[in-house]
Amino acid sequence: MNITQRDFIISNLNDNPHNLIKTTVNKEKRNYGLDLLRIFSMISIINLHINLRTGFLRANKNDIKYKTCWRLESFSFFGVNCFGLISGIVGFHKYKFSNLIYLWFISAFYSVLECSFLFFRNRTNLTQLFFSFFPIITRYHWYVNAYFIMYLFLPFINLGINILNVETFRILVLLYISFFSMYYLIRALFTKKDYSFLISGYSSSWLTILYIIGSYFGKYKLERISKSNIFIKFFNLMNYIGFSLLSSEIFFRTGNNFLINYLSPTILFQALSLVMIFHSINIKNKSIIKVIKFITPLVFSATLIHLILFKFKIVIFFFYSNGFNEKFLFFKIYLISLIVFIICIIIDFFRLLLFNFLRIREFCIVIENFFPKVFNKLLLFIKLSY
Repeated sequence: MNITQRDFIISNLNDNPHNLIKTTVNKEKRNYGLDLLRIFSMISIINLHINLRTGFLRANKNDIKYKTCWRLESFSFFGVNCFGLISGIVGFHKYKFSNLIYLWFISAFYSVLECSFLFFRNRTNLTQLFFSFFPIITRYHWYVNAYFIMYLFLPFINLGINILNVETFRILVLLYISFFSMYYLIRALFTKKDYSFLISGYSSSWLTILYIIGSYFGKYKLERISKSNIFIKFFNLMNYIGFSLLSSEIFFRTGNNFLINYLSPTILFQALSLVMIFHSINIKNKSIIKVIKFITPLVFSATLIHLILFKFKIVIFFFYSNGFNEKFLFFKIYLISLIVFIICIIIDFFRLLLFNFLRIREFCIVIENFFPKVFNKLLLFIKLSY
């Protein structure tokens, strides 16, 4: 790190700590292609959970349903990686602490709703109902917890991202991909072990890595890729299909699903290919944009809602195995995932109306404005202590 970079960090820490909590940036044109990818990724995540509930992933290996579901698994596993990459693409130059507080409220809303239902059915106690107001502490959902922890450290991560030059940043990204993804592959092949702190990608550490990789592409690459010719876009599409088929074919031949894993380079490159494809989509139709703008704020909640629907068997009529014949099974599960997604969006729309009525977003902004004052006093106290 050179003297200029070090002075920049010190000045931000000592002279203007408020910048660590909230960064003001010029508004940029929103990329609705990435919003569309968020929707597609959420539907794909629902695919994975429906796959589990059909029971076909554990069926006879010669059963065509078994092969179809594992094929769908490899085509759908990119979802979490895409969310992590998109977070970095759109978030490296801005930070709103109010978003983190709002995330807490959304998670607490569904956590309390679920626990209240169980409480009135005598399946939980008053203590558990109380702790349902604190979903991060109780680890209500792994992605919510992982994202929450990552988001806490984003002011410092963003600071580092914005002072790195392109050459250094490129080396860092290559090291991340090589060490955490490629080396995972070597470990999986020869030792069948995973990094404990990455937990096969179900962790804040992996989301942070994805965020940094995504921020590199968002900062230096995607605009140029979006303007590339049709052959580059077709190449990215073939990458997505090719990596999906490769993952499933190796599983069918070896019986080992090590490539169908968030850390796997095939799944990571699959996600990167989709990010490049969707980022290059230029949506101009105002009606489509309105639909996307309506759905996008509700997508995150679908992560929680669809699991509640499955847990209480509210959509159990979708999952009767006898109703799943092998004909068009791949597309049937996609259709069911789409229906479940729409149900989730409708449910969360009413949650949004309630939050707007209670002015939850405004309350989060009040807390956001109060927090830097406390943070400044804490820093001042620390400086005086020394």
